[in-house]
Amino acid sequence: MEKNKNKLKTSTKIAMIFFFILLAFGLSEGYHLRNTAIENNRVQVSLKKNENAVVLFYKDDCSACKAIFDRVMAEKDFVGTNIKLINLNNVKNKHYIGEYNLHYVPTLIVLHHGKEVDRYTGVDKRKINDLFKGAMKWPDINTRPRVIV
Repeated sequence: MEKNKNKLKTSTKIAMIFFFILLAFGLSEGYHLRNTAIENNRVQVSLKKNENAVVLFYKDDCSACKAIFDRVMAEKDFVGTNIKLINLNNVKNKHYIGEYNLHYVPTLIVLHHGKEVDRYTGVDKRKINDLFKGAMKWPDINTRPRVIV
């Protein structure tokens, strides 16, 4: 009888672990599919004169851009960083190439009151993380209210 209880407990544990692995995989795949739909969006984006944001300039057919897109979206969704996504494949967004002197994508630019305070072009995730950390010194770039303890 005791052996059957232990077997039941073990099989229940294995089933629970398997369930949570499948759940995590399903959620991450759904998140990735959502990000792909956003990435392929070619809407016109306007930046305000006094914008406080991190701006990602990218092209939806760029493999380097695709490589960092989920990382950027995680920063936007989970940290609350105000990130503007500008797809340069939209003809109405191409004026940003001259305005921000863009030569390559992906390019991330930190804007504070509309002025560029930091820039990174490339896919090095450490450098992207450093850019986001630097952007956090401007509290109005974070869209989530801070909790005061």
